[in-house]
Parts: sequence; structure tokens; C-alpha cells
Amino acid sequence: MLLFVYSMTCLKSSAQEASRRFYYFSEDILVGSGLGLDVGLHYVGVSKLTLELGYTTYLLPSNKPEDFRIHPVIAIISFGLGNPTDRIRTYRACIGKIINLNPAKTIRANLSAGLSYNDHRKVANWSAVPFGEGTNGANYIYENVDGSSIGLVLLPKVEFAFSRYVGFSVAMNSMLSTKKSTYGLSVGLMIGLVRSKKL
Repeated sequence: MLLFVYSMTCLKSSAQEASRRFYYFSEDILVGSGLGLDVGLHYVGVSKLTLELGYTTYLLPSNKPEDFRIHPVIAIISFGLGNPTDRIRTYRACIGKIINLNPAKTIRANLSAGLSYNDHRKVANWSAVPFGEGTNGANYIYENVDGSSIGLVLLPKVEFAFSRYVGFSVAMNSMLSTKKSTYGLSVGLMIGLVRSKKL
């Protein structure tokens, strides 16, 4: 009888702990150093500790010569995307902490930080040519130079989980590295089990 009571108590405790764990997917649009897209997979444990695996891609203005020009036809048909841009792709792993900001636990701070591996592509080696003979009909030819770095990610968020399965967030997304640092303000959507009944 005692063994049965003990077993039921353990099962109830395990169920309560499981109900306090949740996980969700996020997708954010970033504006700051450039324009970017961020996606992440989030897990929140029973102690309000968080684990996130994420990916960010940034398009950044390149350091173009002052007299750089692109062929107007190319500019029109490419909607401006024919202009050379630098790019950074960031793969990160972060840990953090949830802090509830209201009694209903539907608004919370998610303070996280971690490390990232960054894949850089920079436009370089500019060389002037007659207008129309360069890359994309420009007056320069140039090359894409690839590199990589390790970065420190700081990702404080305010999350609004008004539903158990859908929410949205506002965040400051910063990546610091010796090669190129980025920062931005992001607004995003959260989908999944974004909060538990007990947090």
C-alpha cells in the first residue's frame, strides 16, 4: 500500500514538472546593422532556465566606392538587389532565464546569451572599369571574400504569450566578434507550446 502511494506521488510530481516544461519555434525580422531574418528553437525547463539553438542571416551595406554606379536597367529588374552587399550568417547556442513581468505570466523577459559561429562574406577588391562593363553592369568589378569568426551573442527579449500556442516578441539581437559585430531590433512570432499552465 505504501509502495502504491509512493508511486502515485512520484507520477503526480513528474506530471507536474512536465507540465511546466515547454518549447516553441520563433521567427524574427531584424533591422539594425542591416536587414536580417532570425529563427530559433527554444526549450524552457522547470527552473525557468532556457536553451536556444538559433540562426541569423544579415544583409549589410558594403563599403562601396563613392562613385559606384549600377546599370539602371539592372537596378529596376532586380528591385535594387543587384547592389553589392556584405552578408553574415550566424549559428548560435544560448542559455538564459525567464523572468515573469505580470501576475498572469503572459508577459515575460527572456534573458539569454551564448556563443556563435559566424560565416562572413564581404565584397572587396574593387576595380574601376568603364560603366556597363563591371559586375551587374556597374562601373566596378569586385569579389566576394569569405571568412569566419566566433562571436558572443546577447539576446534579451520581451515575450508576449497571451495564448498557450502563439505569441510574439520584441528583442535586441547583438553579436560581438573581432571580425564584424552586428546589432538590431527584432520583432517576431512564436509558435508551439509558448507557455505552460504553471510557470
